[in-house]
Amino acid sequence: MTSHWTGGQYSLFRGLLGLGFFSHHWPRARGVLEEILAGRAGEDAWTILGLESLGIALAISLGLGLRDRLAGSLLLAVFLVTTKSESPILQGDPGFLFLLFLLITHLHQPAHPFGSMDAVGRADPAGDWKVRRATRIGIWIVLCSHQMLGGLPLLMSLVSHDSGFLSIVSGLGRVQMAFGLVFPVLALIPAARFEAWVIAIALIAARALLGDGPIVHPFTFEWPGVVLLYVFAFDPGWIRPRGGDAPELIFYDGHCALCHRSVRFVLAEDQREVFQFAPLQSHVFEKAFPESVREPLPDSVVVLTHDGSPRTLSSATIHILLRLGGAWGVVGRLLWLIPRPARDMGYRLIAAIRFEVFGRRDDVCPVIPERLRERFTWD
Repeated sequence: MTSHWTGGQYSLFRGLLGLGFFSHHWPRARGVLEEILAGRAGEDAWTILGLESLGIALAISLGLGLRDRLAGSLLLAVFLVTTKSESPILQGDPGFLFLLFLLITHLHQPAHPFGSMDAVGRADPAGDWKVRRATRIGIWIVLCSHQMLGGLPLLMSLVSHDSGFLSIVSGLGRVQMAFGLVFPVLALIPAARFEAWVIAIALIAARALLGDGPIVHPFTFEWPGVVLLYVFAFDPGWIRPRGGDAPELIFYDGHCALCHRSVRFVLAEDQREVFQFAPLQSHVFEKAFPESVREPLPDSVVVLTHDGSPRTLSSATIHILLRLGGAWGVVGRLLWLIPRPARDMGYRLIAAIRFEVFGRRDDVCPVIPERLRERFTWD
């Protein structure tokens, strides 16, 4: 099972994982604090508040990728200690188990993917980071188990001819259970895996929105674990990049620190290496566009597409994201839904303050390994 996850895309997931644990510890800490302020707290209230507050801090550290291995290990311990009296395993809470599983899985991934704070300033933006193949297989085994367990009651009622069970389950519930029995077979077929994943999510979402299933409220603790399991089962290769392998050229402001970061982002996430780079201050830019065309172009980023046309402002950002594909392709499509005047206004606002916020650079080429410098053109 090939993994198409890049470091940057995994960092998006890690951020959601941190948010999942934050959504667990935050309301619990707030509840204990309210009890203390109201004078109704028990003797161990301050200890519980300290543990829950520590869980909040560790969840933030995990989401940001700041010492996330250490944060994840400590968060696992805090999480188990603060929930030990609730017996969620005996209560059959899959969200609890899924969050634990995903946290343990994270601890077994290579360290410092692109997008984590620990990777900031690394010479090679992407490094040698890859999701382990065993992880992808394990995620889909758990996913198939979740679907199968959901469908077993239906199978047992059919085998035992128990019509009473079927009479209390809605039609949508029976459809979801039946699909759960078929899901593992579809998961074994690469060509059908994406459709199976979409249908499974659609059925869970439909039952949750209708209050027709075990997940009846989006803010119950079970919800983050289930959602994150299906998010991590997603294969970025399902969202194919646009434009094939046709090479394109990104012109960037060589003195802009934010533009340097943008270049490093593309270098890390462009698995097909379709983008080449050149500073706006280079002769390449002067040769690519006549002066009459260069004059109105922005001084931040310009993409010269394979058909010779320029992309600027927010359209350049969306074009790059769509060409990267995967989760970035999804982000690009969501940005495209925003009216162009609004997104261009946001782009211009960031471009106007980029030097004050992110600073300037004297070197027009980002600090990168020699092998990546081959993707930069100067003449």
